[in-house]
Amino acid sequence: MSADLEQPAKEADVVFVIEATANLGAYIDALKTDYIVPTLEYFCGYAPSERSFATDVGCSDTLFALVAYSTANSAPEPASICIGPTSSAQKLLKWIDTLKFVGGGAENLGHVTEGLASALQIFDDFQQMHQSNDIGDEKKQKENRRKHCILICNSPPYQTPCIESPSYFGLSLDHIVSSMRERRISLSIITPRRMSFLFKLFEKAGGDLQSAMSKHYARDVRHLVLLKHYELQERPISPPSLNPPHAPIIQSAMNSTVSNLPQQHQQASQQQQQLQQHQQQQQQQQQQ
Repeated sequence: MSADLEQPAKEADVVFVIEATANLGAYIDALKTDYIVPTLEYFCGYAPSERSFATDVGCSDTLFALVAYSTANSAPEPASICIGPTSSAQKLLKWIDTLKFVGGGAENLGHVTEGLASALQIFDDFQQMHQSNDIGDEKKQKENRRKHCILICNSPPYQTPCIESPSYFGLSLDHIVSSMRERRISLSIITPRRMSFLFKLFEKAGGDLQSAMSKHYARDVRHLVLLKHYELQERPISPPSLNPPHAPIIQSAMNSTVSNLPQQHQQASQQQQQLQQHQQQQQQQQQQ
């Protein structure tokens, strides 16, 4: 792990909530390489590639779990499934590799609500497990463990309440993320495209949107990466020049570079405009 990154809490529970549909399947390899593996490295303190599956004894103070959710096309199968827990980063990656990113071809929505409700249920189970295993001061320390829910998706949610989780039956998506905020569960969001509902979801869960948007974690300008209470290595704001100093520039290459400048400025300004529009909407709602 880079020395520039903040050291993670010694004890943490981390639940990955992943949309297991064809809508995300085309991007999962890039998302895994660029964000999931570095996230595991952050919490474990070592890169999963440094240890084989057989020698990975796990992260001593971190527990991982996986929730995979789908679309209405998955019926009569459950809308979400839970796998875990484990302290092994290698095992978590293996679970992700076994997911079948199929279905949802005719759907542009996903069971985000069911997925996050299942994550809450896992945090309930984690808490009971920690309380039963510890006593005295150690028990108090376990209650103060950092809790992280990392949503990886590519589809907006159905506007229906949770129906599959007994503990959270009937709750809307807003109620579920509000519960995360109350329970001090840090919700982070990683997605290959920008969707307006994700900005609201991040704030509803207690995230600082302006601060998160100021970070340059995305490896692709189309990606949206909103992290709360953990961090990854930031990418350079501007890519290094491909031409050595004082090297002659061929006219056609120079024209290509100049023609790309407006696009680069536009991409940089789009992110700022989205944030400003979101803030204006909030101000209008408060005035009403």
